[in-house]
This record gives sequence, structure tokens and C-alpha cells, in this order.
Amino acid sequence: MKIMTVGSIPPEWGGPTVGGVANAHRNLVDAFTSMPDVTVTATIPARLARNPVKPPSHVPIVSDQSEASYRENADHADVILMFHIAHTFGQYQANDASTPCLGSINSWTPHLQSEDQEASKSRITRALGSMDALRFPSHATIRQGEELGFEYRSPVHVVYNGLGQPFSAAAPSPHHPRSGALFVGSIESIKRPLVAAEACHRSGVGITFVGAGSRESQAAAIPGTEFAGQLGPDDVMTHMLSSELLCMPSASEGLASVYMEAASAGTPVVGYKPAVDEISMALGITVGVGVAGDASTETVVGAIEEVRSMHWNRTEISQRARETFDMTACAQSYIDILTAISQAR
Repeated sequence: MKIMTVGSIPPEWGGPTVGGVANAHRNLVDAFTSMPDVTVTATIPARLARNPVKPPSHVPIVSDQSEASYRENADHADVILMFHIAHTFGQYQANDASTPCLGSINSWTPHLQSEDQEASKSRITRALGSMDALRFPSHATIRQGEELGFEYRSPVHVVYNGLGQPFSAAAPSPHHPRSGALFVGSIESIKRPLVAAEACHRSGVGITFVGAGSRESQAAAIPGTEFAGQLGPDDVMTHMLSSELLCMPSASEGLASVYMEAASAGTPVVGYKPAVDEISMALGITVGVGVAGDASTETVVGAIEEVRSMHWNRTEISQRARETFDMTACAQSYIDILTAISQAR
């Protein structure tokens, strides 16, 4: 099977930012390249860094993001795997859907952040209509799309993101000292970094931000905040293994790869309730305390204090996360769907 992939890529592949979708894309391409009879023919990034690094040799990055380039590369593939259907690429596919396409929707954040949600909804609806199947990271993400007024006319699948290295090999020690809270992701309003920082301050807990974004200077004005910048997976894992909890009370998330990565490190989460609850259900063990997307600072303070008062079997949480979110199984689930849509044409 020849697959063209489309979507965000991480900095080590030439992308501009660290993020869950970029990491999920990277992990899948890495997994695909190790599978027999599967070839990734092209990977078209949503954006490239200003001075992109050279990607690994197994990653066929196509820097030309024009519609002509998209069509040419699609014609050389059996199927397309598209992240970010809200991006221009979704419109390219809607213009010519001759190559089967699986739309992988990790969250509705791009739509929620859009300044013109009516225009955004129109674009996404048009792209949805050109997809042969849709993949979501959680049942909660499917429901949220329906609540936002989107209709799914293609087959819908839930496939949990898989854990890439080093999270898939995490082995937290129950004796390793932990302190403080951690925030990993874009420091933007939808992730509610100011609520996280203020709630940690009121709880007497320092918080380290890993990432970058427009709210960084405001978060820095709150006592007890530190900033580590954008880090690679190994350094993120180190921070998670030494943190008491992950505090990311986002306004919205899909299944939140960073919550899954925290679970792999045995680090409990204060975060968006639908995602925290679904991960806990998938693992059969509580992984944290969820709060509503519009939870007050005081509510988040209460969640932090609840997490700190509980006993956590970090080793068990880690083991279950690594087993449930196995990358090989995740990639095979994608291949099964891609095979089905290819054969249905």
C-alpha cells in the first residue's frame, strides 16, 4: 500500500512547533515505514519552519504545498491520510477526491480558535464530505463535533493515538523524587495556561511550562512559573518523570496525546474532563481529575489539591498506558481503515 500523509510535522522533521498532532503524525509515519508492504510516498506538512532542519531519510517531505503538488503526489498514492481537514488541504481534496482519503480529526481546536467560525464550519463541512472515512481519537471528540453542528456522512472510527519513543518505554520508579506541576503544549488561550498558573500558585505548587505561545508573558507574571521552552520528546519525558502532576485544564481537547504521555510516565493529570475520563476508562484505572473546559480557577485549585491528596500507583498507570496505547496496534488500525477505503472504491 502506498500512502501519502498530510498534516503538521515536528521540529525534528522541519516543522515550526511541538504539538500532539505533529507527534502523532511522526509516530505513525515511523511505524508505517517498519511495516511490510507499506510505503509512505509523500508527507506534505501543514507548515514548515523558517529554517527547517533536514528530516530523516525515511521521511519523504514535500515542501511544495500547492494544489498542483498535492494532486500530483496524491496520484502516485493508493490512499491519503489527512490530519487537519480544516487546513487548505481539505479543500484540495474536496476539489478532487479521486484518491481515497481518511480524515484523521484529533480535535476541534482549529475550528474553535477560528475568528470566523461560520466560514470555518463551511470549509470543514465541505472537506468532511470528501472523506471516505473519518478517524477520531476518542468518542468524546465525535460527540463534540456533533454538538458543534457537524454531520458525519462517512464511516466513523475511533483509534487511540499510539505512544512513540521514549514514552512507549517509560518505566517510572516509585522512589524517584517528584515535585511541582508541568504544562506541555502551546501556551495559548484554548489551553488555559493562565488558569493553570494561577491555580498552581494558589495551591503553593510551582509550574513549569514546556512550549511557546502568545500567553507566555502573561503566565510569566504569575509567581511560581518557570519556562523550559520547546523541548524534544526525551526532555519532555524527563520533566514528566520528575513532576508531581500535569496541569492542563484546557477548554477543549481530543484525547490529548500529552495526557496519554503523562500516564505513561505515571504522572496524574488535572485536565479537560472528557479526555481524562475516557483515558481512565480505556486503562481501567484513574489517571487524574478532570475539570470542565470553562472551570473556574478555584475549581482547578480543588482538582490540584485532590490529585496531591491521593495515592497513585504510578507503575500500574504507566504499564497500562503503554499496553493500551501501543504504537504498532495503532498503526495497524489505521492500515485496516485505509485498506477498507481503498478496496471500497
